[in-house]
Amino acid sequence: MSISFDSNTRSYELFQRAQKVVAGGVTSIVRGTSAGWLPYPPMIQRGDGSHLYDVDENEYIDYVMGHGPLILGHRPRNVSQAVAEAILAYGNLFALPYELEQVTANKIRDRFPSMELVKFSNSGSEATHYAVRLARAITGRDKIIKFEGQYHGWTDATEYSYHPAIKDLGPRTAPRTIPAAAGTPMEYARLVLTQPWNDADLLRKTLRDHRGEIAAIITEPIMANCGVIPPAPGYLKFLREATREHDILLIFDEVITGLRAARGGAQELYDVKPDITVLAKAL
Repeated sequence: MSISFDSNTRSYELFQRAQKVVAGGVTSIVRGTSAGWLPYPPMIQRGDGSHLYDVDENEYIDYVMGHGPLILGHRPRNVSQAVAEAILAYGNLFALPYELEQVTANKIRDRFPSMELVKFSNSGSEATHYAVRLARAITGRDKIIKFEGQYHGWTDATEYSYHPAIKDLGPRTAPRTIPAAAGTPMEYARLVLTQPWNDADLLRKTLRDHRGEIAAIITEPIMANCGVIPPAPGYLKFLREATREHDILLIFDEVITGLRAARGGAQELYDVKPDITVLAKAL
């Protein structure tokens, strides 16, 4: 996206100031120049419904909606009022259990019958990290399988082969696991076996070659972070059968598809129940 300096003089000024105190001038790389906001990102002042307004009063139609959570738009009056009233009446940070946790967990579990218990965390990245750790604890194994082009958060457990350079991928029959960020120890990368999406034959071979070593397969049931690529017919059912055969846990990362692909996520749409489900964003 290209922005004119003439129409965003205040945004430009604030971005220059931000770079002196905030790394890269933004709080996430997807908001910065490396993500295509050239020559600088607009500095947003407020949101209203489906629109955003920057500090220079330029108006934008917001197709991102906070990457999912703002399904009712910016500042829906009834929701904003209810949140404000609840905070004033009860508070919002207790560091102790309270009843609304149970109410929320029951609502989530009602939509996802595969869930027995619900664990809350602070982000999708944190949730996928915990899911992988749980699978390792249950199985006593360390390796996991993930698929090229799929994003499961920015932790050392899963941030591999998200958008690697083509020259680094290696042959299709023996993909390399590429850390997505500098500073990731290669010792961690060796615990992740990367596979191409929708290739059942290669995955069968990988499971045989690493029998007894793999704790889990983690996947988006619909590949959504590298274009929207649905599973091949029967592929998710194959994953379910293969993980059971090898005593491996199946983790569905439904951060994108949960509550969107269907009321109960992609697992409802494709009638495949994972062992662990990760939800965020649209939740």
